[in-house]
Amino acid sequence: MKRPSLLILPVALLCSAALVMCNDNGSQTPKLDFGNPFDSSSPCGPCGTCCSGTVCAQQVSATSCGFGGQKCEVCATGQECINGECKVPDPCGACPKGCCDKVTKECKGQTNDSCGIARAECTSCAQIQKVCDTEKGKCVEKVPDRYMVRLDEATIDTSQDIPFVELTFGTDKLLGRPVEQGKAPKWNDPMLIATTDELLTTKLQFHVLDADCGLKGANDDLGTCEVQLTQSDLSAGKIEFSGCQKGADGTVTKLVLSLIKVQPGDVAVFIKSLTHHEGCWPNACDIQMTAKGKPGDTETGVHWQQPKGTPTDFGARGNLLWLTKVSELTDGIEFAVYDYDCSNAADLLGKSCTISFTPQEIAQGSRTVANCDTQVTKMEFEFVNY
Repeated sequence: MKRPSLLILPVALLCSAALVMCNDNGSQTPKLDFGNPFDSSSPCGPCGTCCSGTVCAQQVSATSCGFGGQKCEVCATGQECINGECKVPDPCGACPKGCCDKVTKECKGQTNDSCGIARAECTSCAQIQKVCDTEKGKCVEKVPDRYMVRLDEATIDTSQDIPFVELTFGTDKLLGRPVEQGKAPKWNDPMLIATTDELLTTKLQFHVLDADCGLKGANDDLGTCEVQLTQSDLSAGKIEFSGCQKGADGTVTKLVLSLIKVQPGDVAVFIKSLTHHEGCWPNACDIQMTAKGKPGDTETGVHWQQPKGTPTDFGARGNLLWLTKVSELTDGIEFAVYDYDCSNAADLLGKSCTISFTPQEIAQGSRTVANCDTQVTKMEFEFVNY
């Protein structure tokens, strides 16, 4: 059967021949389905709808269904006239965003139990240990929650020169920053970032020491605190621990930790190595970082007892300096290295310098800075994006 060339038909003929759908509100919607050729034997002539007797139906419905001048038919119970054919309607056809439950045939929102693109069959991500990417409508691998462990403060039974902490976490050994604060040191030192599972199954072992001024290598033992975190601790975001084991030269009566949940968009800044012209021997050095425009917001990281000109290697995990946002790193960070002299105030070695990191460097994950000033000759940074 030859199909007519509809594009050359006058608009008036299209309307009079009902080649458009005439809706109840008076609007007209084209219903030209070239998959259904016109019935040339129809007594109605060219019709956009079905033929009722010798007249083209003004609109299609379940009691008057057809197309192309075919004889109108009455749809069976439960069917509707869809594109001129009697069909069972798609129950999820009206789901513009959610997926369709294959059992209930209901539209569902994007959740871990019902995930899928618009009108597609829902998938339970939870059953396959995944989570729903609500933007893409598909199941993806679950990103584990992570927490930053920050060593805040301690109470020690005897006054100390420069108390500091060595942290053992599994096979990792991390060194905390030194402070000159006697019996109540306040470190506020970010120590590590780990997953929930790691923190709930691996103990945090804090060995508290004191660096005696001028006595190279003769650090006092102030005891060990073994902390096994619980889910309640993580939810509370803080823990005060008082079960420390007594050391040979003193006892830590209280250790305070903050447990800060890592948020999407956070960036962890690690220092992998640092070379200082003068070195920090026999006492300790401390790196202080201040975000541009935030003079009261200073973060600190350790730079520990390093002979002159020898790079300090902070190991595979690196020393965690800061958990921050990209914007603060691109605005510029002021770095300064101080030497602790026990009875004297901390000495600024060289001068401070400001470094601005680019979004590309942060995304790529590393940057090496040479000659921050005349004293700090090299710093290697690593970035972890969450």
